[in-house]
Amino acid sequence: MVSAPGFGLDREKYEFTLGLGSGLYYGTSHEISYQGGRSDQYLSELQWEIKPLFLVHLNASLGPRKTYRRRAFFADLDVGIGVPAETGVMEDRDWLPNSTVPGSLSLFSSHENHTKIAVTAGGSSGISFPLGSWFFIRPLIALDYMYFKWEGRNGYLQYGPSSSDLNNVDRPDNKPWNPSWPRSSIAGKGITFEQHWFILSPGVRFGFNLNALSLECSFRITPLVFCYSVDNHHLRGLVFREFMFFGIYLEPQLKLGYDLGRVRLEGFAAYRYISETRGFAKSADADGTYYHGYVAGAAFRAFRGGLTASYVF
Repeated sequence: MVSAPGFGLDREKYEFTLGLGSGLYYGTSHEISYQGGRSDQYLSELQWEIKPLFLVHLNASLGPRKTYRRRAFFADLDVGIGVPAETGVMEDRDWLPNSTVPGSLSLFSSHENHTKIAVTAGGSSGISFPLGSWFFIRPLIALDYMYFKWEGRNGYLQYGPSSSDLNNVDRPDNKPWNPSWPRSSIAGKGITFEQHWFILSPGVRFGFNLNALSLECSFRITPLVFCYSVDNHHLRGLVFREFMFFGIYLEPQLKLGYDLGRVRLEGFAAYRYISETRGFAKSADADGTYYHGYVAGAAFRAFRGGLTASYVF
């Protein structure tokens, strides 16, 4: 056995890599409130755009040096740090009860969306099995985490006659939203929103190695999704906290790599989809804390991509 310096690995069987790269997200995160615990009708939806968000990535991996020779354990880890920036807009829609036109949109507002903090982390491990001379398959289990802090700033409101009493959503004369309503300008910070995602998923990778070139396709799917969010409406002095579970997460990914001696260049593209999770909400203001039941929801859809340069030990 010949060991890799500092790692105690069989260099004939395993390789270890450290990489640095850049990436981006392009999509939308959805914050949802439902009309009631048994209803699928929206009371409100806030769409926080990520168009685009750039990240710096650090990653590490351990895996078989020759994927076609023998089965072997593998593991990888990636951490991304977002670059704070304006990443599109945040749009807020409300469907108030007792509308004069049932089910119609009642309120609309649009604001700049500023990403203040973004952290992503993902790790996976499994067994790599050779399939013939060049191909391999890798069943795996993965754990992913995403944290975003967004700030809705400036922009405008279109509340029309409903704006006279925003906290009384049960009023009997809520009017349908009209795009011709006057726009009331908002200056400065209006809403701060924080969202934590935790995802545990099984998956599988298929790929091949041909000399210096490698191509890998992967797919993951799971209902094991948890989301915790904090929504601070600064203008109303109101804070919502939401705890949501399950939903459907799926992510296909394509990765292309090329070895240049000790340096490996890789690029990937993926689509991350999380259907509407559902859970509980509570709010707090100067007068107290209120529990709203099973009315909270969240969803997430974004394309991901990136480039990485890794050193192979």
